Amino acid sequence: MIQAQMTGFLRRLTVSSRPFARLRCDSGVMSHTERGPQKVDLAAQAATLTEFWSQREVASANGNLFKVAKGIGSTNWHTHDDQDETFLVLSGRITIQLRDRDVELGPGELFVIPRGTEHCPVAEEEARFLLVGPEITSNAAGGKPEWSYSTPQAETPSPQEE
Repeated sequence: MIQAQMTGFLRRLTVSSRPFARLRCDSGVMSHTERGPQKVDLAAQAATLTEFWSQREVASANGNLFKVAKGIGSTNWHTHDDQDETFLVLSGRITIQLRDRDVELGPGELFVIPRGTEHCPVAEEEARFLLVGPEITSNAAGGKPEWSYSTPQAETPSPQEE
């Protein structure tokens, strides 16, 4: 009896010229707009970035922000005491330096840096990646190097100048 039900179910799915045309999955992670969920072209979004080690939010889900970024050179050593940081490389290569080892990442590879872990991302050549976490971290506290801003940042006087 179960086999007959499955056979009928499969036959209904392939009646149209497009197999499985009646099945629809609505549970993907997508950007939300006034028109509802929208797909995001990560490569296209990353290509529009004008600063290295800056992030642009492209979607959010379950309390996390999905942010595209690009990097070259090195950030500063830093930690995020309040959040894990997830890197998913889209193009190029990134080395996540940890105090006890280096983690090499290429396209399609993902690495989660646990909260409170000191790290320093490095890209010998331009790399584009997706970051996942609850906040934007492309600031001085998040390791963004001074040279990577497209507009000069207000300089903080050094202790000798005060």
